Amino acid sequence: MKVRLIMIAVLLIVGLLTSLFSTNKLTRFCLYTPLKVLLISLGLALILWIVSGSIFNGVDMKQYMNVDNKELFFYPFFVCFSCALASYSIFLCKISSVRENFLLSFISFLFLPLFIAFWIVSPQIPSKEYYMQTAYYSLAFILPQTYFFIDFWKKTQNGTWIG
Repeated sequence: MKVRLIMIAVLLIVGLLTSLFSTNKLTRFCLYTPLKVLLISLGLALILWIVSGSIFNGVDMKQYMNVDNKELFFYPFFVCFSCALASYSIFLCKISSVRENFLLSFISFLFLPLFIAFWIVSPQIPSKEYYMQTAYYSLAFILPQTYFFIDFWKKTQNGTWIG
């Protein structure tokens, strides 16, 4: 777990330093989109957590994540936070071949962040309930991230990122 958190911190610092020295529209989009997604997804995660009580009556919904026998994170927020941090993979869209290809852009916006986030929050021995809850709470990330992907793709088609 410590290695994962260190890796997250390094990736976040590199992303912030990369965009700090740029006035490019695409770089600013790549920097601020994960932050916007984080704020929106935290609100949606809270709503999903409230709704989950009525949907999953017989299932023990995980509320806190235990690390070294200490309750550290509110689990829905931790899933959204991990997804938002992993969504800095949209910096791959700065590469023109990735930016102009719909499938590669989609992978860098949605598939890659979800894959990284599932890896970050995965316990040593994952269970079926873990996968179901993580997938359920990642909906709070998928909705705003899809909106920003559509916005990104429209701007790519209009040529906004050129120049």
